[in-house]
Amino acid sequence: MSTIDRVDTLPTPRSAPSNTVLPQPRLSTLTTDTLAVTVSTLIRTGLQAALLVVIARALGPHHYAALTALFGIAMAVATLSAGGAAVVMVREVAAQRRSLTQAWTQALGCLLVSAPPLSLLAIGLAIGLTPPDTDRWAIAAICVAEVVLTPWCTISAASFQAAAAMRSYAALLALPAAVRLMAGFLLLALAPAAEHALQTWALLHVLACALAAMLCHAFARHRHGPLGPISVSALWDELRSGWGFAAGGTAQATYATVDKVMVLRLCESTQAGAYAIATRLMELATIPAWSASAALAPRLFGLAPPPRWQAPALVIGPALVAAMGVALLGASIPWLFGPAYQQAAHLTALLAGMPAIIALRIYLQLRLNTGGRQTAAASGLAIGACLNLGFNAVLLPRIGVYGAVLALLCTEAAVIVLMAITLRANRISLLNHRHPH
Repeated sequence: MSTIDRVDTLPTPRSAPSNTVLPQPRLSTLTTDTLAVTVSTLIRTGLQAALLVVIARALGPHHYAALTALFGIAMAVATLSAGGAAVVMVREVAAQRRSLTQAWTQALGCLLVSAPPLSLLAIGLAIGLTPPDTDRWAIAAICVAEVVLTPWCTISAASFQAAAAMRSYAALLALPAAVRLMAGFLLLALAPAAEHALQTWALLHVLACALAAMLCHAFARHRHGPLGPISVSALWDELRSGWGFAAGGTAQATYATVDKVMVLRLCESTQAGAYAIATRLMELATIPAWSASAALAPRLFGLAPPPRWQAPALVIGPALVAAMGVALLGASIPWLFGPAYQQAAHLTALLAGMPAIIALRIYLQLRLNTGGRQTAAASGLAIGACLNLGFNAVLLPRIGVYGAVLALLCTEAAVIVLMAITLRANRISLLNHRHPH
C-alpha cells in the first residue's frame, strides 16, 4: 500500500486554516472506510505473522517467552503514556468540540510530559517480573520503544482517524509492522549467538520503532500542517479527560499479560514458549475486530452512527472467519516455528474459538466507551485481570499450561457477562446508538 488515497472531507493546509473544525463524515463512506481498514488489517496481520515466525525461530522458546512477557509489561505501562489523549483527540474532533490541529498538538504534549517517568516505571516492573537472566539492556530498549515511540506513532495515525481519513489511517496502521519485519529479516541476516539474540532484537526493535514513528509524524505533518502551540495549562485537563481511556487500555494490556507472566514464572520454558505462540496467534486473529472498532469509533462518538446491525457485524463477523483460520493453522505450527514449539499446536487447537469470543467482548467494550462509560469498561477489564490472576494461581500448579487456557476461557466469559450487565444497567443498547451527554 504505497499510494495513499486522499479523502475529500479532509482539509489540507492549503484548503483550510489550521484551526478548521473538520466536517462530519457522510454515512455512505463507512463501507469504503471499513474496507480500507480491513485491507490494511490483512496486510498488517500478514506482516506481524511473518515477524512472529522470524522472531520465534531466531530466539527459541525460552527467550521468546521472556520477550512476550516483557512486551506485555511494557505495553501495560505504555497505555498510560499520553493519558488516553489519542482517543480524546478522536472524540473531541468527531464531536466538533475542537479543531484537529489543537487536539493533535495537545495529544503530543501529553505524551511529552508522561512518557519519561512511565519509561522508568516500565523498566522497573520488567526487571522485577521477568526471569533474572533477561538482559537488562534489552529490557530498557523495549520499554523505551513501547512507552515513547509506539504511542508517538499511534497519535500520528489517530490524527487521521479523528479526521475520518480512514484510508490514510489504514496505511499508517500497516507501516510500523512493515518496518519491524525488515528489522526481523536483518536479525536473521546477522544470525547472533543464542545468548545475544534477545539483546540484538531489542536494539533492532527500538531502531525500527523510531523510524516508524518519525515516518508517521512526517506524513501527519505533511497532511495536517504544522503543530500549534502546546497549552501547558490545559495539559492536566487533557490527561484527566483521557484517564478513563488510559485506564481502560492499561486494564486491557494487564488483562492480556497476566497469564503470560505467570506461565513464564510457573511453567517450563518450552511450555511458556508454546503458550506464547498460541496466544499470539489468537491475538493476531482479533486484529480485524480491533480495526473495525477503530473505524466505527468516530461514527459512534459523532452524530452519524451506522445502521443498527452494521456495527456488530463489522466487529464480530471477521473474527468468526479468523477463528476458523486459527484452527486450520494449528497443525502447521511445528513446521513453521520448529519442533521446539510442538505443544503450541495443541494449545492453538484449544484456543481456536477464542477470536470470536474476544471480538464479542471488544464490541461490548466499544459500546461502553462510546456511550460515555469508559470507566465502567476499564473497571470490567481490571476485574478480568484479577480473575485471570486468580484462576491461573489455582490452575497452573495443578494442570500446568493447560490451566492457563482454561483460566483464559473462564475470564473472557466472566468479563462478557459483566459488560453486558453494565450496558443494561446504563440503558445502552447493543444495537441502537445513544450519544453520550
